[in-house]
Amino acid sequence: MKKVGVLVVTYNQKKITLGWIEKFKKTFHDQSNLHVLILDNNSNDGTLQAVRNQYPDVDIRLLNDNYGCTTGRNIGIVELINMGCEYICTLDNDCFIENKDFFRNMIAAFNANQEVDGYGAIVVRAHDRSIDTMGSRRTWYGIRRAVKVPTKNTKVDYLPGGACIIKATTYIKYGLFDNDYPPVGGQDHAWGIRVTNHGANLHFNPNQEVIHDHPGHKTSHTEKDIYIIHGKAMFLKKNPSLIQLLLEIRDSRHYIAQYGWLFLFKHYYYGFRKQIHKKNYEYNTFITSGLTKYYIRDDRKP
Repeated sequence: MKKVGVLVVTYNQKKITLGWIEKFKKTFHDQSNLHVLILDNNSNDGTLQAVRNQYPDVDIRLLNDNYGCTTGRNIGIVELINMGCEYICTLDNDCFIENKDFFRNMIAAFNANQEVDGYGAIVVRAHDRSIDTMGSRRTWYGIRRAVKVPTKNTKVDYLPGGACIIKATTYIKYGLFDNDYPPVGGQDHAWGIRVTNHGANLHFNPNQEVIHDHPGHKTSHTEKDIYIIHGKAMFLKKNPSLIQLLLEIRDSRHYIAQYGWLFLFKHYYYGFRKQIHKKNYEYNTFITSGLTKYYIRDDRKP
């Protein structure tokens, strides 16, 4: 069986992370081809020590800052590829898999459709099993439409980064997440658009589910919204177009209503001012810069 790397990036979520490990180990305890890597974004709630005490066999590593789901995932993806993993499954720690055959079925789908670069699962809400997302597609005029109804057409332009499995060769060929983006906010969308523009083939798998144990209408925290606004400004800066500008104006009404004009202007301005780097996502460029600098400990081992 081909080796699969399962990556979880966490920050100050000790209880949630411990719960995720417990559920994952119960479901997949007998599958030796899976390597779980948890990257702790320098939490201050004791996540690292709690995991090492309760699950000493789990590979958890401490980063020296909060790199979030952008650079944090990039670090983990490279580490898992270096370990020989042929597929990388990125999961949020509030996303759970109940089907013990999930990874076998995903690998079988890749084997049956070798042109596919990445699959997303159908993400369903834990409280009512309604569909949360299966990814998104772009309309011809550039608007992103979430896919929430299974159809024969499984091709998408964007996969939910917290519940997908991608070939290692896809990251090497098309690149990692763009490191200019904030810890959260637009990195999944930007990656999907970029790689599909260059020929990557992404699909949702209608036969596999990931359970999102998270209220469907949870109010966003201000810090997260700030990151999202930074990411939206960054996406517009890197993908300038009239349509994208109009979309941003439309979407900004929510933030104006919640926080006011000054808040919105301040954080959009910050995103626009941020320096951008050409090809900041290239795999070889990222690994050439080295991974040691991201860790508390130089050897990058538990």
